[in-house]
Amino acid sequence: MTRKYILTGGPGIEKNELLDELYKKGVYVIREVASYIIGRELKKEKGILPWTDREGFQKKVLETQIAWEREIPSDINVAFVDRGIPDGLAYYRIDGIQPPKELTEAVRNTCYAGVFILDPLKTYHNSEIRRENPEEALRIHQTLKEVYEELGYEPVRILEASLIHRAELILNRIGFKRNAIGQPETSENAKRSLESLSK
Repeated sequence: MTRKYILTGGPGIEKNELLDELYKKGVYVIREVASYIIGRELKKEKGILPWTDREGFQKKVLETQIAWEREIPSDINVAFVDRGIPDGLAYYRIDGIQPPKELTEAVRNTCYAGVFILDPLKTYHNSEIRRENPEEALRIHQTLKEVYEELGYEPVRILEASLIHRAELILNRIGFKRNAIGQPETSENAKRSLESLSK
């Protein structure tokens, strides 16, 4: 059975770059669903985006997240997920919206082997996709930590350091050993995420 670990934290903390390092070391990774959907919806005239339709956006995130996690091949021992299903609870809480039954049920029915939360970086830059200011980014970080703790997880804090150092720290923590057959491929949906972000 695959052990799924969550990599989470506020925006602008180099999660995507850290996943690149983990992938280079042979770890199966699932890229951030929210960024993929934002990139896709921005191309539409009336796209569903978190700053215009939080509930509609989070519904799309949940559906895609469940689908991508189900795509993990059965022979994969360890997988890292850029934001887990419970992340959605934090965003609903921040917006003061009651989370839908579908999300709470998905959270209850999904189990992760562990959670790693990346510390905010000393410098913060937003973008077309990442629109939060530094104060909002910090609030997201703190709310995510609260949510995972309330669910019974013990988020492992990863301090700011080089990407290589943080990757090694995480892999040592879980006792990961590279599979002899080499580096696994990401799922087809995850590949589409990468392609979307690179355009």
